[in-house]
Parts: sequence; C-alpha cells; structure tokens
Amino acid sequence: MLELIAAFRGYVVDIIRAATTSYANERDQLKLRGWGNYEGIAWYSPTSGDVVYRLYNPTVDDHLYTRNWNEVSYLNNNTDWNNEGVAFYSESNSSLPVCRLYNPSLRSGSHLYTINPNEVAVLTSQRGWNYEGISWYASSQGTQNNDNYNLLNVRNYNQYALGAPSGCEGASLLQALQYKGTVTNWGLA
Repeated sequence: MLELIAAFRGYVVDIIRAATTSYANERDQLKLRGWGNYEGIAWYSPTSGDVVYRLYNPTVDDHLYTRNWNEVSYLNNNTDWNNEGVAFYSESNSSLPVCRLYNPSLRSGSHLYTINPNEVAVLTSQRGWNYEGISWYASSQGTQNNDNYNLLNVRNYNQYALGAPSGCEGASLLQALQYKGTVTNWGLA
C-alpha cells in the first residue's frame, strides 16, 4: 500500500474557524484547547511531490498553507507570517483538488482548506468565504480513518477517508441512528 500523510481537521462552530494539521500531537492539543468538533482525517497527502509550505502568524494565531514559493517568500519577508517549512506534499497528477477559501471578516482562521466541492459552494454562496482556487492536490489513495474518535459514544465516520467526499448525509444518518440505538452492527466500510 502507498505510504501517505494524514491531514487532520478540527472546527470551532462559534467562530467558524477550521484548523488543518498533519501532526497528530498538534491535533490532540487543539482538541484539548476547545476544538471540540474534531472532523477526523480531511485528506491524505503523498510523502513526496510538489512541496506545500506552512506559515504561521503569531499576531493572529493563524496558519496558512501554500505551494507557491513566491507567496511564502513575500509573506515571510514583508509581513508577520513566518515560514515553518514543509507541511504536505502535492500529488503531481491533479487527482484530488484541495481548495483554499478566505474569509476577510475573520482575524484568525481566515483560510480554510477542503476537498469537498459542496463545502466550497455553501461557504462561498452563504457564509462570506471567497474561493481562492486550488492550492494543491491530495492523494486519492486514502484508506479508512483508523482514528478511535467517538462523540456521544458514537464512532466517527469520516466520509473523506472512506473515499466518499459527498457521503456526509449517509455518515451523519448512520451516526444519528447509532446514537439513538436503532442501529448497532452497521458501518460504512
């Protein structure tokens, strides 16, 4: 099986802020800091390919991801953004686009990254986010999410990791039925 790097994503509802990281320990720290809506693995990245850089801005406590070296260089040299180095790698065959969105009304968490075209459509048409284009490409070779994450004693099913990026309704319905005790021996795998 192809070796891949998992990208984890968490979300804070009250400030509409998402965080993405490939570091399991950072994911765990975010969960402890109140990022209670842990969404699981958002996508998988290859272990080689085009470099995706991560920048951090301590003034607004925010991260930015880009594979554009000119953007990295400009932001690192002319603003409060600091280059933290390689975060991910991009597939070179354009397999699964990771889209970047920007919300000008947010001070922190103003960028969001997603492989879900429905999320892009809703956030750009109804929530004030601007579409900035495809930032890089994730691997389409992901495997099932092996996180042992549970909320309300119900297993988390990550439709992205299961290869069904448009399967959120099915995953949500299954989790709701499991929570109510109606379904006990079913899964998405």
